[in-house]
Amino acid sequence: MLNADDQYFEFWKSRAGTAEVVSFGITNAADVTATDIHADGQGSSFTLQLRDKTIDVRLSLPGRHNVRNACAAAAIAFSLGLAPEQIQAGLESVRPVSGRLQPLPGINGSTLFDDSYNANPLSVAAAAEFLASLEGPAWMVLGDMGELGDDSRQLHEDVGRAVKQAGVNRLFATGELCQNAVHAFGADAAWFDSVESLIASLRELVTADANVLVKGSRFMRMERVVEALRADEPGEES
Repeated sequence: MLNADDQYFEFWKSRAGTAEVVSFGITNAADVTATDIHADGQGSSFTLQLRDKTIDVRLSLPGRHNVRNACAAAAIAFSLGLAPEQIQAGLESVRPVSGRLQPLPGINGSTLFDDSYNANPLSVAAAAEFLASLEGPAWMVLGDMGELGDDSRQLHEDVGRAVKQAGVNRLFATGELCQNAVHAFGADAAWFDSVESLIASLRELVTADANVLVKGSRFMRMERVVEALRADEPGEES
């Protein structure tokens, strides 16, 4: 099972030797792929192509990267002999889990995305791409990324630049390393020396049309920000 969108796809395919290779992806040609992708803040609709068979799928996981993940799961299921209808039912039964790009009602009528479980440069870039694709102002709230070794500062700087280039409108950050991300993002980025001051500022600034995505490594405990910005009950905008 190989990702056709990966830059090393041909290398790994050659390493497979005589073994059967089933490819998946959403950018390059693949055995299992998705077309006609229509994404919003609650998930994606797309046509799943399983070699010569097609099915329509509504996936309740936001982000194009999750469409690719769905293709990977479908490729495995298809290779194991599951029928297209079974694969469709399985994909459509999946629901977001806490901390993994979970859409939630936010204060003041905003839309909140809890992606606080963990963070690394690739996942932050994917989150930024998703956030910028939505209607309305795109605000990212970022905590430090851990376990990046000697390149930590440079990687945080790269992330700040990538988030800006993705089209995110504002960046709010905390953690020592995130100062580098804020510097690289430039105007419309702000750094806070504590989670408490970050929360206080966001609670004053967040608007009804804002899409606010919260992300950071586990040790940053960014779920504290999610809880502070989350409406108490669905539909409540206090």
